[in-house]
Amino acid sequence: MIIEGWSHQSFMGLLDLIGNPPLILMATAHSFSFLTLPFNNPENPSYVPVLWTANTDSMTFWQRVTNTIQYLTYYWSFMQTIELEDQVRHAQLDKKYIKRSLRQIFEDDPRTSFMISCDSRITGYVRPVQPKIVEVGPLHLVKPKPLDQKLEAWLNGAAEGVIYFSLGSNMRGSSMGDFRRKAFLKAFARLPAYRVLWKWETDNVMEGQPENVLLRKWMPQQDVLAHPKVKLFMMQGGLQSLQEAYNYGVKVICIPMFGDQDLNCQRVNKIKTGIALEFNDLNEENIYQALKTVLENPVFSENMQYYSALSKDTPMSPMQKSMWWIEYVLRHEGVAHLHSGAADLSLVQYYLLDVIVFCMAILISAGIILYLTIRRILRGLLKISTAIRNENKLKKKIK
Repeated sequence: MIIEGWSHQSFMGLLDLIGNPPLILMATAHSFSFLTLPFNNPENPSYVPVLWTANTDSMTFWQRVTNTIQYLTYYWSFMQTIELEDQVRHAQLDKKYIKRSLRQIFEDDPRTSFMISCDSRITGYVRPVQPKIVEVGPLHLVKPKPLDQKLEAWLNGAAEGVIYFSLGSNMRGSSMGDFRRKAFLKAFARLPAYRVLWKWETDNVMEGQPENVLLRKWMPQQDVLAHPKVKLFMMQGGLQSLQEAYNYGVKVICIPMFGDQDLNCQRVNKIKTGIALEFNDLNEENIYQALKTVLENPVFSENMQYYSALSKDTPMSPMQKSMWWIEYVLRHEGVAHLHSGAADLSLVQYYLLDVIVFCMAILISAGIILYLTIRRILRGLLKISTAIRNENKLKKKIK
């Protein structure tokens, strides 16, 4: 059974009804935090950023405090959601269809199940990963197709290159408001040698549209990014769009909106393959300066080419890797042999709290014994010294 790992835990209730086959969770975004906890994957919040934050793997003290609090909060919220889903199941289904609670399934079945994550070490941070969690991103890439002749000719006509601007499928560019729309147009007009291909979802005529800007309601994104004239991708920081940018070696300007986009954009900032801009800070000058910086500073081009080469240097394609592991799970009827002993430990044992207490008790006991021994020796020496002094005084008096 293969199901989406993000917010689709209700489907786990089907496992008991279909003979408890091996389960494969598929995380189409990052595989952080609560999704990997049942697999006993170490998710230390001191350096593993929570998905919904703008933290990196190098956090200040207060970032580590807030990251830890959010880590615990999201896990608690996630488990509460599973409990609420169970209440709905019990209210709507006959009891004969309910063998175990969703929480029991979620915590027990990862002993034999597997997880496929569409993340990669290019778009994510280095962290420990259990052998039954396999990263296969970018899984969605396809071979680019030729563009239509009109768009191809327009792209080829750009003197310096093309800026591709799309905020993805969830955020409509037409919903950004007049102030920011005009800010983008004015910034683009200040770069006449570049052409701007803008995904704009309405048929309305855009007031003040410069000659170097072309609007289209939909774009074959991978085909556009594969075009050699495309020099910069302005985007919202979605994982799949970022993976496409790295694959085709196109520098980025990120404008995060929601979900994992803050995390993704801060990764871009850290490795300098582009720049992240906050939506609330967007104005003509900020947009223009970001465009100029990323387009003209060679550091961004060099870094993007480096990470683009890394993203493609794999022993097999993401699709081949995914299929191999799915077939592996089928061949061996699960992955119980990859079960970590950490799952059988309590929190006290896992974090070695009992060992720490034991060692501390020995050290404290040794310290107390040493203190008492030294104290007794010193008292004995003091008594001898006092006796000698008294004897000397007595001898002086007799003389």
